[in-house]
Amino acid sequence: MLHNSKKIGNNLFDNSEYKNNNNEINEEKIKNTRINETLEDMCIYGNIMKKEILEEKEKNPEKFIEIEEALKLEEKDQDLFALGLLA
Repeated sequence: MLHNSKKIGNNLFDNSEYKNNNNEINEEKIKNTRINETLEDMCIYGNIMKKEILEEKEKNPEKFIEIEEALKLEEKDQDLFALGLLA
């Protein structure tokens, strides 16, 4: 009788549904980890770029225009106008 109950117990863990669920959970964890790492990298890169832009704006303010100015250029310069909209 002990032999049979041991066999039944082992069969529970050999169940393919259990293995599939476990694999899906592990794949989801890996996917979430990758997404979190990507978002963290984007945040770090965004902060670096913001700092560089602010430094460049201090050194060379003539290279930049105000958003309001760009929005007034709809007829004259559509590229700058579009950038103004995005800003």
